[in-house]
Amino acid sequence: MLVENIVQTITEYLDKEELHYEYIEDIHRFDLCFKLDDSVTCKTDIRLLVDEEGSDCLIVGSPNLGAISKNKTELIMLLFAINSQASRGIWQIDEDNEVRYIRTLPLEGDAVLTDEMLETFIYSVPQIVDRYADSIAAVSMGLSTSEKELESLYNESEDVAETSYNESSDTRESDAMEGILLWINDQRKAYTNRVTAETIIKKVCDKYGISEEKIRSNNRNSETLLPRRLIMYFCSELADMSLEEISCVLGKRNHTTVMNGINRIKEQKKSDSELSNSIEEIEREIRQNY
Repeated sequence: MLVENIVQTITEYLDKEELHYEYIEDIHRFDLCFKLDDSVTCKTDIRLLVDEEGSDCLIVGSPNLGAISKNKTELIMLLFAINSQASRGIWQIDEDNEVRYIRTLPLEGDAVLTDEMLETFIYSVPQIVDRYADSIAAVSMGLSTSEKELESLYNESEDVAETSYNESSDTRESDAMEGILLWINDQRKAYTNRVTAETIIKKVCDKYGISEEKIRSNNRNSETLLPRRLIMYFCSELADMSLEEISCVLGKRNHTTVMNGINRIKEQKKSDSELSNSIEEIEREIRQNY
C-alpha cells in the first residue's frame, strides 16, 4: 500500500473512534495512550509506525514500567516464556531497558487496510499489556519470580485453555508448562555460570599490570594495545558478547576497532607461541571463577 493511503486510513479511523492522538509526519508515527483500570501500570502508551515503503504497520505498546535496572535476567526468562505461548506479537526489552509489546500488520502487495483490521490491531495491544503488565512489573521489581508468574498466567490463561474441553488437554498443558520451566532453569544456570566482561578485564589487567581505567581510556600506546585486544577477544570468545557490547565495556570504541582487535589476536596466536600460551593461561584464570 502507499504510505499516504495507510496514514489516511489510520487517521480517519482514529478520528471516527474519537481517540486522542498525535501524528508525527516526518516518521509517519501516531502516538496514543490507553488507560488500564485494573493494571499496576495504570496506562499504556501506544505507537503506530507506518513503514516508509508501506509494506507494514508496526504497533508498540509500552506499559510504562521504567528502565529495568535489576532482575533483568529473570524478566527476560518470563518474556521468553510468554512469547512462546503467543500466537501474535512479541514482548521484548528495548535498547533503553524498557519493556514493550510489538505487533506487525503486513500490508504488502495488494493488501487493503480496513477499519476491522485496525480495530483488532489497535485495541488488542492495550488488552494484552493489561493482562501481562502486573506479572512483568512484579518480576522486574524483584517481588516475584518468572516461574511463579508464568504458572499463574498459564493456569489463568484463556488462550491456552481453548482445548480444555478435550480430555487430553491437561496432559498437553502440563507438558508445555514443564518444558518452559525446564528452559527457565537451564537459562538461569547458564547465566549464573556465564563469564562476565568484568572478570575478563580484571584478569587481563592483572596479567599485564595495567589499570582498568587505562584500558577504558583513549590511550593507544603499546602498553594498552595488546591487553585491550585480548579483552576484546575473550569477551567475544568466552562471554559471547556482541561487538556493540564489547565496545560499551571498553569506553564506547568503534565497532570496527573491536572487530579488528579480535581478528588480530586470532591471527597472531597462530604464529606467536608466547602469545598463545598467555591466552591459555589467562583463559584458565578466567574459568576458575566459574
